[in-house]
Amino acid sequence: MYDFSFYFESISFSKKHPYTLIFKGFCTNANGRQVIIKYTGAEIFNDSSVVIPEDILEQLHDELRENFNYGPFDAKVAKVKLKEKNSFYFNFK
Repeated sequence: MYDFSFYFESISFSKKHPYTLIFKGFCTNANGRQVIIKYTGAEIFNDSSVVIPEDILEQLHDELRENFNYGPFDAKVAKVKLKEKNSFYFNFK
C-alpha cells in the first residue's frame, strides 16, 4: 500500500459543456507533468499522460462528488470551493 496525493492549481469549464469541470494540477507520481482531470459528477476521466490507478481515481471521484456535487456547474462557486480545498490525499488499497 502507498500514498497518493493531488494538488490542483486551477479549475475551468467550457460554456459549451457546463456539466464538466476540468482540474489542472499535479500528483505524487507525475514527475513534474501536469495532471488534467475531467469531472462530470457522474464520471471522472484522467485526461493526462500520468498513470493514475483506478482505485485512486475512484477515491478522487468520491471526494470531488462530495465537494462539487453534479453539474451544471457555476464557475465562481467551483473556484471558491477549489480555494477551500485544493489538495486530496489517498491510500492505494
